[in-house]
Formats: sequence, C-alpha cells, structure tokens
Amino acid sequence: MMEVAVSVTTRTEKLVNALLALMAFSALYAFTKAPAPSVHPTIFEFNNLEVQPPSWHS
Repeated sequence: MMEVAVSVTTRTEKLVNALLALMAFSALYAFTKAPAPSVHPTIFEFNNLEVQPPSWHS
C-alpha cells in the first residue's frame, strides 16, 4: 500500500511541476509579447487595465 502512495505522489508532483513550468513559460511569453499590439488581450493586459484609476477619480 505504501508503494502505491509513493507512486501517486510522484505522479502528482510531476503533474504540478509540469503545470508550474507551463504557467511560467506562458507568463514569460506573454511578457515578451506585451508591447506588440494583439487582437486578443492577455491576462496581464486585463490586469493593467484594472490597475489604472477610473476617469472620474482625477
């Protein structure tokens, strides 16, 4: 039973590592592509829009 648990944990760790690597690569790719105008805005561009103060604030 212990051997099965070990194999499951290593499998989940590999999956989590793969997801983290994919997220890091996509974030790096989005940051490198940010200056170029794109039809589909990235998540980072949406975050930048949210950070800006509203027009009535000034």
